[in-house]
Amino acid sequence: MTLDTMKCEGCEVAARFEDAQGKLFPDEFIPIILELELTWEFTEIIIAKALKELTPLLARRPNFKVGVNFFQADLDDERIQTVIRSPVFETATQAKISLSCEILETGIGTGTSIAKSLEYLRSIGCQIAIDDFGTGYSNLAQIKALNPDLVKIDKIFIDDLGTQSESARGVFVHAILGIADAHGMKVCAEGVETAEQLALLKTQNVDFAQGYYFARPMPIHDFALYLLDQSLQHKMPTTGRLPKLKSAALV
Repeated sequence: MTLDTMKCEGCEVAARFEDAQGKLFPDEFIPIILELELTWEFTEIIIAKALKELTPLLARRPNFKVGVNFFQADLDDERIQTVIRSPVFETATQAKISLSCEILETGIGTGTSIAKSLEYLRSIGCQIAIDDFGTGYSNLAQIKALNPDLVKIDKIFIDDLGTQSESARGVFVHAILGIADAHGMKVCAEGVETAEQLALLKTQNVDFAQGYYFARPMPIHDFALYLLDQSLQHKMPTTGRLPKLKSAALV
């Protein structure tokens, strides 16, 4: 959600599976994918499915941002050729969808092993985002080496905003905002769940927010209704009353 307009201008793709035995969550299937070394194959399937479902929905929303989590190993400069050959990026370009490559801060290493790969992704129109910012041990030099477009403040820091006694983690948000502003990076607050948190974020230099306060994870058909509902809300007059409809004569 863009905080200055309160419009939905992006979404994040979440992988969920369900079969006859029940639901399967990432903490159950991600370790298996890592063990089998099928991380890019998995990511490619997720992106392709998301683009197939989102393309008709976003036809009139150019540059709508679609966040996808990438595994750091797939972005190593030595392995980037496999990623480059993927057709999903061309599909995103043709659909005028802006893919946001989200990388966990805990997985960026020195910040140099994936720098060239990120430059390539940026050159073909992808946005680079550092996810769960503040939870890793990266120093400022490492973050600068990646030159991200966006940093996403982890939920653990947002949780303390709006409480009567703001803890050190809440205060740390202000430091993150200062770093981002100094280096021209946009900021997204993750895990926003209360009106108080949203109000505080609006008073600071936070560009975007996401969290259960706005919506919970949902399948594509529910997301279509969500976007429609939001569009209608923004088109409704903010002052005055709606004009009365005149009755039409039947002939």
